[in-house]
Amino acid sequence: MEIYGRAQVRIAEADLQRYIDVNNLPEWCASIEAVVSHQGSRGEIRTSWGEATIHRELINGGVRFSCPNNPYAMQWSITTDPAHPSEVLVHLSTNRTAHEAQDLERMELLVTDWRAGLEDWPQRRAARLKKPCANCGDSFGGFG
Repeated sequence: MEIYGRAQVRIAEADLQRYIDVNNLPEWCASIEAVVSHQGSRGEIRTSWGEATIHRELINGGVRFSCPNNPYAMQWSITTDPAHPSEVLVHLSTNRTAHEAQDLERMELLVTDWRAGLEDWPQRRAARLKKPCANCGDSFGGFG
């Protein structure tokens, strides 16, 4: 099964690969409540539906996360889309064609939460850099 989401934000492939890591997943996705442990590109996370082992890998266009112990072999990728440079694609897939309603709801929420976290990235980055956000109109007098 596959679920897609499109975040309306411009983030370069190099930035996706640089800034999205196992140790900061809760900053990007509200469905990921905490990182229990991590070592490089692997870790244990706590989600809204339980704990999971997670692996991160760099792929063409961005990053992929997989949950090797998940009963559905769930994985998702976050990639740039050359055809749509102002969007980032979130693509979740499993090894089943159908799921229980509750599991499907959680997977759809995961994609929605990733989309929201990606779209919030310009504001989070500007706050860290202590600079106005170019996408927010935070320049002179708030008028762009």
